[in-house]
Amino acid sequence: MQQLVEDFIAALDKDVALLAEAVRAGSSENTRRQAHRILSQVALISATQAAAVITTIQEAARNGDIETPRSVLSAFETEVASLKEDLRCGRETS
Repeated sequence: MQQLVEDFIAALDKDVALLAEAVRAGSSENTRRQAHRILSQVALISATQAAAVITTIQEAARNGDIETPRSVLSAFETEVASLKEDLRCGRETS
């Protein structure tokens, strides 16, 4: 089970890094695509807080707004760090 958790976290870390790169580059299409991918991952484990923030990023990017993703990216990264800690400790995600 712990290996599955670590594999999930590794994939999430990779996708969050790609999201951050897309946001920094100002690419709304790549931001939207990465946000959608991450939303699928966090929804799979019922991480509702992370899902709410990434949905904001995805919707903004879908509408061509790159400033919103820039402004909430840090909060999302903080949420992901908390999520990873919860997963590693076996706590329920929220």
